[in-house]
Amino acid sequence: MDGDWYEIKLDSGTAFILSSLTTRGPDDVIKVDEPYLDVPTGCYIVFDMKRGDMDVHFILSGKKQSDILVDIYRPKETRPLKVEAQLEKTFTDTNEPYIYQYYSYNVSWPSQGRYQLELTFNGKTRTLAWEFGTRGAYNIFVQCD
Repeated sequence: MDGDWYEIKLDSGTAFILSSLTTRGPDDVIKVDEPYLDVPTGCYIVFDMKRGDMDVHFILSGKKQSDILVDIYRPKETRPLKVEAQLEKTFTDTNEPYIYQYYSYNVSWPSQGRYQLELTFNGKTRTLAWEFGTRGAYNIFVQCD
């Protein structure tokens, strides 16, 4: 249907809902204990959780690391968190470059709930979610080639 309405097909017929009353759900839910390949973007996502502060950092790597865009959404929020900075760094063991993306240290990270990340690469945007069930520092590696 045109305009600000979505048409929903049900077994019992058709219904309509105002688009402003809806939110987009994730395209997929990631398990934090195993590597994830997002087929549409061709990016691998790996979580590395350590004991410590409640911080979340992204490590963007690969041949086209500068073309990777990642935003994070806390549970039940519709706006992404503001990125404090992106730093160009080099892995010590391989001398490969990467981009380190971090957020302000005064950000509140709820320790329960579904977080979402929005990943854009090669003209495709995907919304991926994960359950934030264990307190700790999260490094989220995103590698796209």
